Amino acid sequence: MKMKMILKKRAARSGFSLLEALIGMTVVGVVFVSLYAAMASGFSMTALARENLRATQILTEMGETFRLYTWTQITTPGWVPTQFTATYSPYDETSVTNTSVTMTAKTKGKKTTYTYSTNSTSYSTNVAAAVTGTIYTGTITIAQPSLAANYASDMRQLDIKLDWKTGNISRSRVLTVYAAKNGIQNYVY
Repeated sequence: MKMKMILKKRAARSGFSLLEALIGMTVVGVVFVSLYAAMASGFSMTALARENLRATQILTEMGETFRLYTWTQITTPGWVPTQFTATYSPYDETSVTNTSVTMTAKTKGKKTTYTYSTNSTSYSTNVAAAVTGTIYTGTITIAQPSLAANYASDMRQLDIKLDWKTGNISRSRVLTVYAAKNGIQNYVY
């Protein structure tokens, strides 16, 4: 009998007090908030990395296109567009518009048909209609490079500047490409 009384007293005292329960719940709450903040930071860093990668792709594409132009095309004013736009959305195909590429969109239900026209050749593609995401705006400047060499007049410098916004933060990248009068474009064509 004495043993049962001792066990009952210990059992009554062995539970958590209200203060211990509140401290425990506070610790669990801090851990969950920290995990949520870490996940949100990870997602935003992934989105930022995707936007930077897309900007690099756009700059590389424009730079490689420029390298394939003939010298006459490079030096003809108006042949190379001075401004362009491109979009990024994980659910949309890249769309680049400038003076040499035209894009029209026709929506039919859940699909959108984009028609690209370049020099009388048309290309069509169907993609999911989700034209959201980051919009990149670019400018292209062609000038003679500031070189002290005697062949400087036979070279052109192309500066491609790309601007976009991530939330309220403005971002920018620049790519500089050089072309020579007797460069690779003479071997391609």
